[in-house]
Amino acid sequence: MSTETPTTENNENAPQNSPQNAAPALEAAIREKLTGEAQKNALNFVAHALTSGLTLDARYASNSAYLFNYFEESVFLLGITPFWNVAAWNVYLGIEDHVVSNGDYDGFPVDEALREFARANAKTCEVALGGSCGCGKQPGRCVSVFGKKIENNCASHVLWFVEPGAETLENIYKLAEVWKSCLADAKGKKGDAKACR
Repeated sequence: MSTETPTTENNENAPQNSPQNAAPALEAAIREKLTGEAQKNALNFVAHALTSGLTLDARYASNSAYLFNYFEESVFLLGITPFWNVAAWNVYLGIEDHVVSNGDYDGFPVDEALREFARANAKTCEVALGGSCGCGKQPGRCVSVFGKKIENNCASHVLWFVEPGAETLENIYKLAEVWKSCLADAKGKKGDAKACR
């Protein structure tokens, strides 16, 4: 994967969270708030997301959170500091628990290493850990991640990645393709990607 980030021209007449300015505004925020490998990996993540058919939704930019959608359904949520004050940057994979519980999906075989990777990054409910969360769905849920039962999983995000490096990002992209395939399949068969949920 290229380490160069695509540049997007900024439209000075559009608001910062508009489609025209969302990408350059996000890239600018990453350059301002992150340094070193964290900055490089976050910029590479954005570049990959934007060149793999995802659209950037910056409606939560004021909270340092950015959605990457496919057929108007969330694939990634990118949070950069000070989002929840947990790390310099985080990636939440919007994949639904029934997709990972099904295992392979339409031509996307998932090997055991990728299964273990997903299980190891299942997000635990913050309330179950003694913290707090504003999702209103506490105290988490029980899900199956590629056949393994996970207790107290976050009700909003099945998988969570803290400051992912290059190797971790490659696995995240593989899991995202499974979710995108589900969304595209549902959109094609039923006319609504939400049918994948």
